[in-house]
Order: sequence, then C-alpha cells, then structure tokens
Amino acid sequence: MEEKGSATPGAEKRAYLLEVVTAIVLGLGTTGAAYAAYQASLYDGNSLDAYTEGLLKSADANKMTLEAQNNFTYDMITWMQWQGHIVAAEKQTGKEAEVEQALADSVAADFIEERLKLAMEWSDKESAKQGKFVSPLESEDYALELFSEAFDAEATMKETIEKARKANNIGDEYTLLTVLFTISLFFAGIATVFKRDTVKIALLASGAVVLVFTAIRLFGLPAA
Repeated sequence: MEEKGSATPGAEKRAYLLEVVTAIVLGLGTTGAAYAAYQASLYDGNSLDAYTEGLLKSADANKMTLEAQNNFTYDMITWMQWQGHIVAAEKQTGKEAEVEQALADSVAADFIEERLKLAMEWSDKESAKQGKFVSPLESEDYALELFSEAFDAEATMKETIEKARKANNIGDEYTLLTVLFTISLFFAGIATVFKRDTVKIALLASGAVVLVFTAIRLFGLPAA
C-alpha cells in the first residue's frame, strides 16, 4: 500500500520537467547575460576610442579653419592694397601714376597668392559679363580652395563623433539586455525556493517570457 506522503508518478514527472525548464532558463539567461555584458564593454571601448579620435579631428578642423580664415584675411588685405594703388594710378598722372602702378605691380608679383590671382581673373570675366563689379572674393572656386580642407576635416570629425554616439547607444542597449537577462535569472532562481508547483510555474513562465523577449532584442543588435 502506497504511503500517504509519497509523491505520485505524475507529480514526480512534473517536478522533473520544472527542474529541466529551470536549468534551461538559468543556462540560457547566464549565457545571454555574459554575452551582452561582453558586447557592452566592447562597444563602450569603441565609443571611447571614437570620441577621442573625434576630439583630435575637431582640433585639426579648428586649426585648418583658423588657417583658412587667416589666409582669407591676408588675401583681402593684399587685394585691397593692390586695388588702392590701381585706383590711385588711374586718378594720377605722370610720375605719380607710374609710382602707383609700380606699387600695384609689386603687390601683385610679391604678395598676392596664386589662388587670389585666379580669383581676380574670374572677377574680371564676371564683371564684364554682368556689367558691374564683382569682387574676386566672391569666387566659389577661391572659397573652396581656402576652406575645402577645413570643411573635409569638419565633416570627418562629425562622422567620427556620430560613430561614437552610435557605439555608445548600442552599448547602452547591451547593458539593458544584461539587466533583463538578470531579471530572467532572478525569476528562475527564486522559483526553486517555492514548493507549490503553481508558484514555480508562474515564476518560470515570467522568467521564460523575459528571456525570450530579451533574446529577440539581442539577435537584433550587431556584434562589436
């Protein structure tokens, strides 16, 4: 005759299945948490490296922009000096006109950069075409030659900073997944404390739902 306190075969089978499910949830949750934490640390490192690189590129971009602005100021001053001598030569006569023209030629030969000379040629053509004076400093080719490197450096800097932000965001996602995996481990672990099967099943179901939800999100994230 079977003893009153002995477990029935159905109860033993149910307890065995609960133990197996608990072991699976704990194993998968632990593996997922470890992987997510590892990826989070990798992305945090990548983000830090990219931010550091971005700061260095920002310094380079600022330096190039400052150089371009200095060159623009220099060109503007030399062009105004040349223009002043040209206007003075047109107003003067005799030796005074020759002196002003010689000064203008000297400025053009010794101080005006090639980029500005090309802009001055463009200015003459545009002025003749439009029937009004067009400053050489309005030339797009001139502006691009001055600031193109600075613009490129700034664009590269922005791309690097954006790369750092994306890496940081993905790292945060992996950190969140680590927390969710830990929650699933908590549900599965605490289920072993209770003796009532209904409580165990409820806790294991909660842990399994969190585990599946977290795993789906995990598969949607790129590995570092």
